[in-house]
Amino acid sequence: MVSEEDGSRMGKIKKLVGSEFLKLKGTWIFWIHLGVPVAGAGLFLLYGVAAKREWQSVLEFYAETLAIVYPSVSAIICMQSVMQELKAGNFQNLLCVSTLRWSAVLRKILTLWILGLAASLLAFLLFGMGVWGTKAAWNLSVKEYLICGLILWITQAGIYLLHFFLAMRFGSGACLAAGVTQSLIAALLFTGLGDGLWMWFPCGWSGHLLLYYVKWKTESEVFKMAGEMLKEQIRTGVLSMVGMTITGLILWCIWIQHHDRKSISQ
Repeated sequence: MVSEEDGSRMGKIKKLVGSEFLKLKGTWIFWIHLGVPVAGAGLFLLYGVAAKREWQSVLEFYAETLAIVYPSVSAIICMQSVMQELKAGNFQNLLCVSTLRWSAVLRKILTLWILGLAASLLAFLLFGMGVWGTKAAWNLSVKEYLICGLILWITQAGIYLLHFFLAMRFGSGACLAAGVTQSLIAALLFTGLGDGLWMWFPCGWSGHLLLYYVKWKTESEVFKMAGEMLKEQIRTGVLSMVGMTITGLILWCIWIQHHDRKSISQ
């Protein structure tokens, strides 16, 4: 059973996150989360129809592109969020909390995570709806498209923490540079350079795990015949993602709790 104290705490968290959504209402941050999946799905659906490509290959190309673009978009979003707090009062609302300062900042990250989840799910659902509209013989189910969105979001969650830290500590330039660099690395990891290495790069998790999931659902027999090395890479990638994300979250909370505004880039 949920205690009265726990219920009160959850209610407070909902109110705090709700207030963050109100801050973002009408800002570029909200429209980026809506515009990118709509534009991306639309462009790739047009490409699939115009090029008369198999929809499976279009989906794989779409997943690769989302995985490459995501770090740069995440950097822009975190940069805008930090700039909003800076203009609103030089981080007073976040860093002038007497206890559990990290929780005040974490609610902003939680808000961005929720928006990122919605955008990731929307990106794949819109693509799936478009493929259904063409009455193609091949398609995934709604559940499978939702899982694709979840994979994209979960594998990119830790990158929000890094970008938010860089934007607060070193400024928007460092944050944007990191996002662009991660996108370039993600693209390189899709070449032969990424074989056996992608598991150790946060920007490489989403693209490879997405592609492996799509191939597993569409080419199950071929995937079952995959070598033990590939299966070991997938296991290593998942464990690496979980370990690095949790470690990053802990270190991020410690940094927020023990640093003041003097350590924040203006």
